[in-house]
Amino acid sequence: NCMPSIQPVTIMKFSQAFTLLSITASTTTAQWGPDWLNSTGTCLDEGLPEYMESNNLLKASLEECCETYYTYGAAECIIDGGGNPPTGSGEWYVDYEGSRCATDCYEGGTCGGYATSVDTLYSNSTSCCEDKLSSMALGLCEANSAGDEYAGSGDYYVDYENARCVADCSTDTPGCG
Repeated sequence: NCMPSIQPVTIMKFSQAFTLLSITASTTTAQWGPDWLNSTGTCLDEGLPEYMESNNLLKASLEECCETYYTYGAAECIIDGGGNPPTGSGEWYVDYEGSRCATDCYEGGTCGGYATSVDTLYSNSTSCCEDKLSSMALGLCEANSAGDEYAGSGDYYVDYENARCVADCSTDTPGCG
């Protein structure tokens, strides 16, 4: 909030004294609040309703505001508000929908978005695969997690649909399933 203060300033010009009023703005730390009025999913540092300040809803930074009011969309809130997304822990958690383990980070590579407070974190994809996706072949889980093509284990298994044994390898190779 900027509150102007008025200070008299005396300037001498042509042997006459003129008193001018100079208006200086006193600046305070930016106060960020959620943009609930426009439902933008981010925080703003201007144009906020008065009740937010009077009810102590404002935060000192964009990041703090987003983490407080947009917990599950904090990264998007920060980006939409003009900030840089947090890096995440870099540890691994299960992504059941993608049948893989993903890295706790915003985007790119093995990232799966940010882990939530209910996600168990692991130091590597193998531990995550073994613990959370144990019904899947470990090699398949690791390949899915790394974004690689699964080459197969080479082991044989029963293909009940076709009533035969096939090797666990690329279906492009004869005898593989």
